[in-house]
Amino acid sequence: MKSLLKNLCIVGFILLNAACQEELLQQLIPPGNRPSSLEDTNKCQAPPIAQNIIGEWKFFTLDAIGRSKTGSLTFNQNQTFTDSDTLFSVSLPEDYEKRIYLKWSVETDEFGEYKPYGEMVWLKLYAKNQSGVTEYVQGNFFQVAINECKRIELIRPNDKFKLVLFK
Repeated sequence: MKSLLKNLCIVGFILLNAACQEELLQQLIPPGNRPSSLEDTNKCQAPPIAQNIIGEWKFFTLDAIGRSKTGSLTFNQNQTFTDSDTLFSVSLPEDYEKRIYLKWSVETDEFGEYKPYGEMVWLKLYAKNQSGVTEYVQGNFFQVAINECKRIELIRPNDKFKLVLFK
């Protein structure tokens, strides 16, 4: 019994020593040997979301029950966006043209229920009705959770649907 206790103490000491050395080694890695993603993150200061979002982004989504989707979105300077992977698909009434027009904007709801969320990204879908008039059909609004150079996280406050954009 005494010998078993002694062996356990020795093994414990060896494991503890190895763990401490591993931690010291992690702290002493010179900056030139760090992974480039860490250096890029530290060097890049993201512009405001209205500028940063412009361009092509890959995305993945996550809803409250764990369902996800991937694809790409392109946000244009003229505040339109392209959704080739139909992330924002909508069923239109029969009297509407089947083409959907997609627009994005960054807005703050000064007086309404979304005021506490501050600046938000709004993704709006429009379609032409039978008379040829373009009408608002559906909108999605997202709180900006993270705005980094190569990653933007947007969360829909009402149902916690998460849209993650990355380059």
